[in-house]
Amino acid sequence: MSIQKIIILFLFLCSRPIYGFAPADSVKSRKVVCSKTSIGIDCRINSICFSNATTGYAVGQNNIILKTTDAGNYWDYMVNGSSGSWLYAVCFPAADTGYIAGETGIILKTSNAGKNWKPLISRTAENLFSIYFNNPQTGYACGDMGTVVKTNDGGKTWKRLKTDVSGKLYAVFFVNSTLGFICGAGGTILKTENAGESWKTMESKTFKSLYSLWFTDSLTGYAAGDGGLILTTNDAGLSWNPIKTENTATIYSISFTNKLCGYAVGERGTLLVTNNGGTTWQQEASGVKSALYAVFPADDCKAFTTGDKGLIIHIK
Repeated sequence: MSIQKIIILFLFLCSRPIYGFAPADSVKSRKVVCSKTSIGIDCRINSICFSNATTGYAVGQNNIILKTTDAGNYWDYMVNGSSGSWLYAVCFPAADTGYIAGETGIILKTSNAGKNWKPLISRTAENLFSIYFNNPQTGYACGDMGTVVKTNDGGKTWKRLKTDVSGKLYAVFFVNSTLGFICGAGGTILKTENAGESWKTMESKTFKSLYSLWFTDSLTGYAAGDGGLILTTNDAGLSWNPIKTENTATIYSISFTNKLCGYAVGERGTLLVTNNGGTTWQQEASGVKSALYAVFPADDCKAFTTGDKGLIIHIK
């Protein structure tokens, strides 16, 4: 097939709505049911976020931005103004206001629930792997070469924050307006108590890369990464301790719907579930063998996860 025909086929697929869950793909596990849908293109979906119970967004490879308005039954492609090919993270601090971070410092913003996306000037050319907004005005993004940038005016201006770290930073999470954490390569965990003006390096007791973190309150948090490692803290990040699980597959994302119910996903379709605040984790059947890269909490101990091969999975 010629390159021209491939491009025409790709554009044709991008113009179509993506229809929902196939009953034959539903996989029952011991405690959860996973319903799969495919967007119709073999690409990686890196991040997913819901702005309310029914409206959600997912982003990934090949500039893909997807939106659902019926809790994930149907997904549509959204048009964006990015010139890059990898979008790594999406965050919606309000129903109409959302942000996306990606390769070469890309940050996109929508003020009309994804109808239009405007490129912002992030003042960095480094890849940005994570983005987090406390509110529609104040947000942070982190990525390659120890990069952390912050905005206080809804993305109009960004400034680079000093971290004294030169490695990859994979995830940023804020508990409130001043208390925030970042994790990254080589077991890096950073903490700020003054809204990012200064960052302290926490002792993680590991050199394994950490790809995701989540806090359920100002004291209790979790970080996860290489080799199935899950760390927990009960003192606002001052000390971190490993949680024993039978899983050895790398975990790319961890999140909690409440203080007790949490999910961790990763390579080879790994899906771990806890119902006791992370004390124990149970391996569940995701129904896929390919990697899962992001998990986002929904109500009533439900969640959505995304991964390779254009998959979006609703965990019920």
